[in-house]
Amino acid sequence: MQPSGAKFYKCALQVNSYRYNNDYRGGELFDETEYNQKIIEMCRKESIDVIGLAEHGDVDSTENLRKELGKAGITVFPGFELCSAEKIHIICLFPPDKDASWLNQSLGTLQGSAFNPIRKTDSSSLTYLDIAQKVIDGGGITYAAHIEEENGLLYEGTFTHIWREEKLIMGVQINKRTVEQLDLKYNRIIKNKDVNYKRDRKVAVINSKDIEKPETLAEENATCWIKMDKPSIEGLRQAFLDGDSRIRLNAHKPEDEHSKLLSISLQSIFFPDGLELTFNSNLNALIGGRGTGKSTLIECLRYGMDLAFHSEKAQSRAKELLKGNFSDGKISISVYSSRYSKEYLIERLYGQPPVVKNEDGSLSNLSVKDILPEIEIFGQNEIFEFAEKRENHVKILEKFLPQLDNRIPDIQSELSENRAKLLQVFKKIDDLENQKNREKKLRERQKNLQELGLDKKFKEQDTYNRERERILNRSDKEYSNINERFIEFTDAINETDIQYLEKNSLNDLINTDILHKLKPIWQDYLDAVKRYIQQIKQAGQDFEHKYDNIKTEWSSNLDIFNKEFEKLIRKLPDTAGRKGSDIAREFSNISRELAAAQGVENDFKKQEKLKNELVIFRNKLLHELDITVQDRYDQISKKAKKLNRNELSGKMKVDVRIRGNRSRLKNFLMRLPGIGERKIEWVDGKEDLTIRQFVLDLRSGDKNRLRDAYNITTATAEVLTALTREQLMELEEIVLDETLEIMLNIGTQNEPNYKDIQDLSSGQKCTAILNLLLLESKDPLIIDQPEDNLDNAFIAENIVTELRKQKETRQFVFSTHNANIPVFGDAEWIAVMQITMGITSIDNNHIGSIDNVVLRPIVENILEGGKQAFEMRRLKYNF
Repeated sequence: MQPSGAKFYKCALQVNSYRYNNDYRGGELFDETEYNQKIIEMCRKESIDVIGLAEHGDVDSTENLRKELGKAGITVFPGFELCSAEKIHIICLFPPDKDASWLNQSLGTLQGSAFNPIRKTDSSSLTYLDIAQKVIDGGGITYAAHIEEENGLLYEGTFTHIWREEKLIMGVQINKRTVEQLDLKYNRIIKNKDVNYKRDRKVAVINSKDIEKPETLAEENATCWIKMDKPSIEGLRQAFLDGDSRIRLNAHKPEDEHSKLLSISLQSIFFPDGLELTFNSNLNALIGGRGTGKSTLIECLRYGMDLAFHSEKAQSRAKELLKGNFSDGKISISVYSSRYSKEYLIERLYGQPPVVKNEDGSLSNLSVKDILPEIEIFGQNEIFEFAEKRENHVKILEKFLPQLDNRIPDIQSELSENRAKLLQVFKKIDDLENQKNREKKLRERQKNLQELGLDKKFKEQDTYNRERERILNRSDKEYSNINERFIEFTDAINETDIQYLEKNSLNDLINTDILHKLKPIWQDYLDAVKRYIQQIKQAGQDFEHKYDNIKTEWSSNLDIFNKEFEKLIRKLPDTAGRKGSDIAREFSNISRELAAAQGVENDFKKQEKLKNELVIFRNKLLHELDITVQDRYDQISKKAKKLNRNELSGKMKVDVRIRGNRSRLKNFLMRLPGIGERKIEWVDGKEDLTIRQFVLDLRSGDKNRLRDAYNITTATAEVLTALTREQLMELEEIVLDETLEIMLNIGTQNEPNYKDIQDLSSGQKCTAILNLLLLESKDPLIIDQPEDNLDNAFIAENIVTELRKQKETRQFVFSTHNANIPVFGDAEWIAVMQITMGITSIDNNHIGSIDNVVLRPIVENILEGGKQAFEMRRLKYNF
């Protein structure tokens, strides 16, 4: 199994022997075997991983318990409790490999005299500080017991000089659930607020109540949680040095509910032997020399999850990096999603889309962005490139608003559909309007012709035309349709083959006799239908004969009418140089065209009604869009104000500007003929610009108003007022997004000096953005060399502080050359990348936390240039 770095272990560091209850509490003397077994049972029940043995001035009485706990797989720090010359109780713990003989010798030395098996006492003639120093020299560690109670370090209130010895007084134990429950005087001292007890480094606080009987292990203040790479004295020492990061009382039990990358499996040109890693839930740091593959690994993670880039330069760099190092690669990423409380597997081959699988291996319908919606990844220098564009900044705040129902894209999509429908309706209305105008002209012409005296005959001619269209032509068409269907039906009957019902075709079936009965039934049916077909054929012949007679009779009447009409036409004088026959022909054409144009008015009314409905719906959508944009702004603005009061207080200020991002409007305008960059400068200068009012002003067509209201030239106003109906609708669908005004305090807390991000240096810009990226989120943040463009002092004093606070509820994965992040940030997982003979690898022994005795020297050399520099940095910054 791959190492996953430091984790919290539940520890009970003041467990006594079977004798303690009788010797020091005046209670029952337990049977040793039974007592030891119950201690083990309680450890299992309470999930206790680590035990510290602390019998008063005695090693031998806990030796059997120590052995039994070891067999049960529980780590044991052997030791004892002493009472110093000042009558202060002190717990002394030693590495698990120290045997009873060695411990007894140490006990004798710490009591101030040679060990005497007969003399079992916890009293020492040595001072508290002497005891603590000797324990450290012997490879152990101490903490002050029940400091607020009798024989406690703070009880008498006279041991200020001891309290201030930070190298010796690293950890203390309290018998309350939390520091807040202590008397105020102890509370202030422990929180380092009492000037008389002021220290450079706060003391670490643990719960480790005296265990006088097994059941006491279940009490809340009997145990605490200590973060270590593996349980060790060095792990305890690191925890006491950095209690804020590594120690939690049960009242503040560590939770691990946020989303995280669990592990990766990767193989490519750059990782030919494959690379498998198991990440920690908190702060992960990839370190190593240049060229060892840190950036490649980060970009493989991004590629595997198909996460977006924040700049074109970053995308170009990553493309080249992956082309050279991952062009034949495959990656599997196991993740946990807090949204769904499930694990998923993301798999991707180079050149193929990622595939998301459920825990059971089945394909999921969810995407990576569904399961990790707020995950962010930044490549090398990408934070600076992101900082350069103001329109990017508000995206940082958006991710802190998971409750924000962003309806804007949906509304815009509906508006786009509405626009397409309206344009179709407008086109139909325009066509119908043209037809109406044509009809009007035709009727006027018809009226003029009627005045020539042929009105009655024209009407009769019109009637004959309508009879032909409405009756005869329709009758022809309907009979033809019936006849076609009849022919198809006849063909289907004639083509029906029932040979499959013959007995010889049914011999291989079970129910041959039954199924064969179908044949006569079918035969009767077909015979009957064929008889009816003959009758229908005869009926059709009869119909055609009679119908032909009727058409002949009607045509005869039409011929008579036409002859009479021609006689009248010949009698007509020529009019305006036109023959009477031409006039008659024109009248006839007009009549036919008017007959065909019937219903235009009804169609026009229907389209007008549809247009009005679509316009009303469009106005409703536009109003909804305005409200949604305002709601979105209100929520983001509210979040910004809250951040200013809390997380960003004293460091930064952020202010949301509604409709501050004008890029979409400028892009639209730049597509218009004659509009260049200089002619859209007014867009950013118009403070109260709204799209809706702008469109209304354009529709008014008032060029002078446009010129004055928007500070534009007459030529620009002419271009804008010439926009088509479609362009205006497209324009009013544009949303001007918010922009985030970011101001960094480049002064001090007492004398702040806030400066806008656009006026900051590159390092200060990255500082501002990184501060925002580190804000609370449930999904991982992955950054390749976040220290780029930042100075060490800022990282140590600012970024690390935020990292230490956020890492318990958010996973961070950083690649870095800077010691401040893994050391000051107290990274739970440090992995050293190495390259040998052109092959990159990470040795399992080179993965862990800073308390890993194998890993630590490597970290010291890579990041600091040696142990001395490492320790000097820790002392300087009090970590």
